[in-house]
Amino acid sequence: VSELANTDQSNQDYHSSLFNILKDLNKTTKKERLWDTFCEGIIDKLGAQSIVVFSKDEIIENKETHDKNDSPFFNLCWTSGLSQERNSILNINLAEQNNLSKYLKTHKQIQKIKDIPKSIFIETEEKNILAILKKIETKLIFTLNYANDLLAIIIIGPKFSNQQYTHQDLNFLQELSDLASIHFLYYIGNQTANKLISHSKTNEGKTKKEVSQK
Repeated sequence: VSELANTDQSNQDYHSSLFNILKDLNKTTKKERLWDTFCEGIIDKLGAQSIVVFSKDEIIENKETHDKNDSPFFNLCWTSGLSQERNSILNINLAEQNNLSKYLKTHKQIQKIKDIPKSIFIETEEKNILAILKKIETKLIFTLNYANDLLAIIIIGPKFSNQQYTHQDLNFLQELSDLASIHFLYYIGNQTANKLISHSKTNEGKTKKEVSQK
């Protein structure tokens, strides 16, 4: 009975943490603060030593020269708990079409790094990524998705306690990633729309100026 009561209390704690993180995300409008809220909530609840986030770059700075066949990249946008030396090796961009990104896109559950098939890391680029993941002591890796769109890749290091992540920890992260994705999609969509509107207005102003000069 005591063990069952402890399990019920633990489940209540997890759902309470989940509710609080989502509530704070609802009140947040800046992308940087969204990541703070999301990642700090994970650190507080799971006792993770480190978190690294690669976020999809949806903003096209120069629409005319952008090759529509270019593969989008996931750029480093948030880190915590890493030494300066380990932070310095994260200066990489993850292409959406590399083997690891494609694997994560089709395997949306939380992944233990040791369980990802070795065949994913046979190319030179993926071998370099694997070396970096090992260097920063990656334990878990998961994504934020919306429908078939991959929005971000999140990498989690060991616990401060050095204990293994439990099945309950993985369920918490899975539920959080499923429910939190919409907040980041909303931000990216608005920013992309604003960028294109601004670009359109600039071109419209140029056109009007050219017509008036004629």
